[in-house]
Amino acid sequence: MNKISCDVYTDGSYKDGIIGSGVVFVCGNKIEEFAFSIESEELAAHRNVSGEIYAVMYAIFYAWKEGIKKLRIFHDYSGLAFWIGGEWRTKTELTRLYKTFIERYKRYIDIEFVKVQAHKGNHLNNFADKLAKKVLEGWTFAPHLDEFLREIQILKSKLP
Repeated sequence: MNKISCDVYTDGSYKDGIIGSGVVFVCGNKIEEFAFSIESEELAAHRNVSGEIYAVMYAIFYAWKEGIKKLRIFHDYSGLAFWIGGEWRTKTELTRLYKTFIERYKRYIDIEFVKVQAHKGNHLNNFADKLAKKVLEGWTFAPHLDEFLREIQILKSKLP
């Protein structure tokens, strides 16, 4: 894997109280796919937005673990960039956690957000969407997931 710079496509889904997150990494000519689900009443309140947020945070955590120095994150939900850029206020614990997480890891990784249109022909964004839905049926593959979820709990405990 090219450890210097990668593109990542993220998406989220929701069904019956479960959120799904799909992530597609493109590093040079290598493509890797990751997906996981979380069952949580707290996250279910935000439906697929929780999946979107967790997909981005997982992608950044994975990049950090793998020594990747630059990420371009392709996403179809505007809030992912707007919360970080300050265009939207972080009014919920979930969005405060998200912004805190990004602020922490952008010290190690150069992160750029790239908005794409949902379901409009970007095949890798569509693939991330399919992965986010596939995990709702039981398929999961996400290296470092347990460590990522522990990191999330630690950051949550320190939120104001």
